[in-house]
Amino acid sequence: MKALFVGAIVSLMLLGTSRGIYKTNNVEIKRANYSASTWEVVKSNGIANPYSIDTEGTITEQGNTGWLANYWINKTDTVYGDYKISATIQGTESLPNKREMHAGFIPWYLDDNNYIMCYMRWENTDKPNSMSEVEVTGKIDGNFMVMWKNDQFIVSEWNDMWTDNRAQGAGDECVFTVEKKRTEANDSDYIRAYISWNGEADTLIGFHMSRDVVKYDDRKAHFGVYAYNDKFTFKNIAIVNENNSKVFAPVGDGMGQGINGTWSYDDVAKSYSLTSSASTAYNDNLLTFDNNIDSDNYSISSDIAVTPTDTSELGILIYYKDGYNYLAAVIKKENGETKVGFKGKFTTAVGSNLSVSEVDTLASSSVDLSAITSLKTQKNGIKFKLFVNGSETASYERSSCTGKGLVGFGGANIGFTASNILIEKVPYVAYDWYSTQFVGDTTCYVSAKVNEGGISYSDGVYTIPDAAVDNADTNNVTSFYYGSNFYGDIGVKATFSGIKADSIYGVYPWIQDPDNYLRVLVKPDGILFENHFGENISSKQYTLPEGVNYTSGDKILNVEIKSQKVYVTWGGVDALEGGYFDIVGNDLALAPNVGIAVAKNGLLVKKIATTGFTPYSERKEGDWKFYGARLSSWTLSEDGKTVDSSFDGGTAWKQTLALTSIPDKKDYYYASKVKVHEVTGSDYKTGFMPYYLDGSNYVFIWISQFAGVSPELVVSCMLNGNLVGYEWRKTAFTYSYMETEVQLEAKIEGDVVSVYINKSFSPTFSTTFEGLSNRTTAGAYAGFNSVSSKATYYDYHFSTDTRNFTMNEKPVIEETGTRKTTGIIGNRITLPIYTGTNSSDEVLNPVVSVTDPNGANVELMSNRFIPDTLGDYVVRVTCTDNWGNEAEPIVYTITITEEQQTSSSITSENPSSDVNSSQGNNSSQTSSESGNNNGNTGVIVGASVAGGVVVLGGGVGLYFFLKKRKHL
Repeated sequence: MKALFVGAIVSLMLLGTSRGIYKTNNVEIKRANYSASTWEVVKSNGIANPYSIDTEGTITEQGNTGWLANYWINKTDTVYGDYKISATIQGTESLPNKREMHAGFIPWYLDDNNYIMCYMRWENTDKPNSMSEVEVTGKIDGNFMVMWKNDQFIVSEWNDMWTDNRAQGAGDECVFTVEKKRTEANDSDYIRAYISWNGEADTLIGFHMSRDVVKYDDRKAHFGVYAYNDKFTFKNIAIVNENNSKVFAPVGDGMGQGINGTWSYDDVAKSYSLTSSASTAYNDNLLTFDNNIDSDNYSISSDIAVTPTDTSELGILIYYKDGYNYLAAVIKKENGETKVGFKGKFTTAVGSNLSVSEVDTLASSSVDLSAITSLKTQKNGIKFKLFVNGSETASYERSSCTGKGLVGFGGANIGFTASNILIEKVPYVAYDWYSTQFVGDTTCYVSAKVNEGGISYSDGVYTIPDAAVDNADTNNVTSFYYGSNFYGDIGVKATFSGIKADSIYGVYPWIQDPDNYLRVLVKPDGILFENHFGENISSKQYTLPEGVNYTSGDKILNVEIKSQKVYVTWGGVDALEGGYFDIVGNDLALAPNVGIAVAKNGLLVKKIATTGFTPYSERKEGDWKFYGARLSSWTLSEDGKTVDSSFDGGTAWKQTLALTSIPDKKDYYYASKVKVHEVTGSDYKTGFMPYYLDGSNYVFIWISQFAGVSPELVVSCMLNGNLVGYEWRKTAFTYSYMETEVQLEAKIEGDVVSVYINKSFSPTFSTTFEGLSNRTTAGAYAGFNSVSSKATYYDYHFSTDTRNFTMNEKPVIEETGTRKTTGIIGNRITLPIYTGTNSSDEVLNPVVSVTDPNGANVELMSNRFIPDTLGDYVVRVTCTDNWGNEAEPIVYTITITEEQQTSSSITSENPSSDVNSSQGNNSSQTSSESGNNNGNTGVIVGASVAGGVVVLGGGVGLYFFLKKRKHL
């Protein structure tokens, strides 16, 4: 398939044969009757061709003396996945060895900088009477391989497999086999060597593991043979495909990889189909097309017929370098919900270390997977877009998708057929953003009218040709910009050459995005200033200085911003009447881009220089590292116990940081007190960082307020460059922000972050971040972050095992109601209501206990009891808060006595009112229950009650008396 980036559309030129992926089961692919035309010599060391091949397929190496050179590579057949290469090999020399000799394979070859060698070695010094060893060596991307040696991965040129005095000479016929097979961890390859000699079975000589799969995974390679310093023959060459976890095979003009899916190609319909069984992710079954696309602006589109399941995943690869570096637009159906977004992986290998960054932006969508008829993904520099059925559905930005890449499809638990596949050149859109490499590692963002190659760079000169400029519309400015890393005060100087009478050119000393910028353009009729920030849109044109010829020679334009005033010199002359122009509305919290603008005609730009303040370079002081928009963004007290933040010049989150190292541990508490003194505007954050490794690995906690919104506690977490779940997790809480001390404490335990405010015993807010427990803790920091707020942080404690802000004051017991000190036996006693309080506004429950005169506990019903024993009852009220602090107890006595008996004449109908009046506080109730006693007089003497019969002493008489009692 050829992707010809000429014009707008590049069609796929598909092969005329149909080949599909199928599972291999140790199937031998015999290589026999090779033609010499299918092989080529590489690294020939000046020898024309030291190899020959006969009609029987035997390769003969003529005894070349090119050490580690003269590889003979099969240029038509490819190897991929897990496989073995074997051949019967024989030289001419017998033991003892008379010189050093090599014979073996190049089991994997891309080019002179990407190859693996594995060969038998004989030498005549230390081991003249045996084979010396089997050697593995090679290079990946020009560097020696990363190999497992001495219990670690290291970069190593020589990797020996000792043969232990094997009495096998170079002239002894043997079967030599090299196996390349992926490890179970899927991040390394085993390189194994086997020898069968003198009638023995295949004997494993040894193995090494290569970590370089992150650089060569999934790249189709060639194989070859190698010999040195003796005449060797190679016959019965065979490649054995093993039982791969992934099966690699050609499909049409692409490379299919399937775990349990089958790819096929229909040559007539020019369509690719996947029949997928129980896969787990879209990248289990991939189809990548054989065209490396080295472009910043392209798309792949296709008509799609989909047969989904309840757990389907469909991906279209927009950038695929290998199995460790790729990005795909994905549509996923799971648990009845459809999600759409971008997924991928980016791996950096530095020596033996691997750094993996996962991408997952999937979000809920109304897309119906079964109703999809067309898909399109588009790459515009750092911008990626997904279109479903012609409508834009998802977008993503990633700056690391650079260099050559492949495109293709993937699927899991889904069947689909892709047809009418097109790879298209995407034309520039005015003022959209694109990434390119002009010089070194500088990433520039380019806007050009006609084509991608419109602006070029070489030897310090940027060339903007006429073809890249709109000659008719002078408002359509061709421009490029790049990050300045400067804040506030900034200057941009550039030299322009090839100026014509109607040329227009200038600089962007400040551009935040295509809609927010300050642009200074030199025109034949004056110098135009365009202030364009949000609602602050204005322009002013100044006349050209006298005495400067517009077109003669090079012109230096120098634009400087100092304290929001813009100064300009052009051609060495101050250009502004009144000295300066005011810039209004730019966000001082942002580092602007700077750039060049050209209209009407092309020209050359050189000697671009940018100067200014670099605020976010590290400032060390004591145990702290500070970053901020100005040097005064942070100050540390002399005793190192107080940190102050300032919003001088504006602030930006994740950039205004105060960091100090913390121990390498997983679970701990973090605490600090803070007072906010001043804020800018209605949106501000006062931030705490219990964990910060870098800008891609952190836990942020803010006391935050947005315009018109109540204060909120906000928590966010990122791991390996990916936000964990949703970005802002928050809860509202009551808080008076300004000049109020806040005591914040956080706990990280496993995957859970809990936040406590003002000594709260229970968390004010808790949330779970999946994977937090597996974060990298070595080299981590803790500290503070301030956004548009001036604050003081003090009494801070990082990485402790217990709470730091605890309550040690006594709670207070409050009493509501009348306290009784006396009572009558048998009559209800009601106690006051008791509540407990402390300064943390905890809900406290006092404990009330009552003991009778015998010291026994009295059962309380609510706050009441009925005494049944004469004497002193003791009431004790205690209160203990959650921290274990005890209040001063309340203790008092209630004395219980008998009722007074004063009536001398009682009838069953008219019991004595004196008896009832002796009930104390219950007299009114008891009187009403006992009837009208106004006519009764006399005294009850020696009364006793038995079974409701009142027995009166003194011979007065016997009366039946039923006394009513109130019940609780």
